[in-house]
Amino acid sequence: MTKTAAGLVAPLALLVGSVLAGSVLTGPVSAEDVPLAHIYAQGDWDKIGDDWDCIEIASTMGWQRYMVPHEGILGRNFTYMIIHTDQVGWTVDKAQYAPVLNGGHTGADAEALAPYDKYKFDQSAPFGALMVRFADGDSRALLNEGEEPWTIGQEPQLDFRINDTGFGDNAGVLQLCFW
Repeated sequence: MTKTAAGLVAPLALLVGSVLAGSVLTGPVSAEDVPLAHIYAQGDWDKIGDDWDCIEIASTMGWQRYMVPHEGILGRNFTYMIIHTDQVGWTVDKAQYAPVLNGGHTGADAEALAPYDKYKFDQSAPFGALMVRFADGDSRALLNEGEEPWTIGQEPQLDFRINDTGFGDNAGVLQLCFW
């Protein structure tokens, strides 16, 4: 389908007017299509007396999104996340390195991986660390391991990924639970 110049004038004028008024394109702009994270378990208040979601973040993909439920006091209103330590985890190279949790590859593994640092998503975090990106575009590594809950507040969405950009030799998933 071809667009004529006349057919683009009205939408373009609307966009320019909105931008000048400050009502469109606030915050980071991203054309990235982020797939939803796989929900592998859920709790339902009506059936088991508790509400929770558990998701898996694959090491073989980039960003994966979780839409955080915030429906109020009688609905699902999640403000916490936990990474259980009784899981296998993931690795940035299944042939060379054992799986790790959200803290990533450290010690001798980190030293051996140092020549490949250009393949990290975030140069300041270890390979294999769990990265989180907030709706405002801010991202950081979640390095503290253990089963202490993370407070996520009222974030509308969270994107997660492994700290790596070469997915072909990766293996495993990290499981995160929200309530």
